[in-house]
Amino acid sequence: MPAMDNSHRSTYQCLAARARRSIVRIRRLLVFVGLALVAMTPTTAAATVPGAVAQYLPCPVPTDDPARYDGPNAPFRCHSAVADPNGLVVILREGRAAVAGPGPFGRQHAAIDRGVSDDVIARVVSTVQPLDGQQRRLHYVEEIRMGSEAVEVWVVVDRAPSRQAPDTRPFGVITAFCRDVGGGESERCPSWVSAG
Repeated sequence: MPAMDNSHRSTYQCLAARARRSIVRIRRLLVFVGLALVAMTPTTAAATVPGAVAQYLPCPVPTDDPARYDGPNAPFRCHSAVADPNGLVVILREGRAAVAGPGPFGRQHAAIDRGVSDDVIARVVSTVQPLDGQQRRLHYVEEIRMGSEAVEVWVVVDRAPSRQAPDTRPFGVITAFCRDVGGGESERCPSWVSAG
């Protein structure tokens, strides 16, 4: 009988040692996951995409040629271009605001009508994986916070060329706007979105 007790004890000790090692591994995993979540969570001190750096590129030829984009073609001139995380070149054209005529789009529309600066657009597009939209469009969506306020910045990009533009490059940024987190679209982004 004593031999039987020892074998039970050694089996119990072996199982207890395995359980302790498993608990240590689980704790380490939880600490690692917690650190990863903290690193990925936007800080509340910044009003723009935290720690994001826009990946600017030269405007693609011929969208940078002032002679080609004179008069009625001026809104289609490239203001800036950035690379998204997949290497896609996204053009932000000068565009036009709603007061300038039908079909608002681009930098002027985003800044004047929606309250999103070209700097915020560049940082969102450069750092966020796009979601597929309809009609060859991509949606870049980033939640940003300022104190207790939070909004989602949406940048909508058209990958197809425009029939109105004097080039065959993808059209690029159509619009950028804010949505309340889990809610509907705001008329304009809060001023703090583009202030930082």
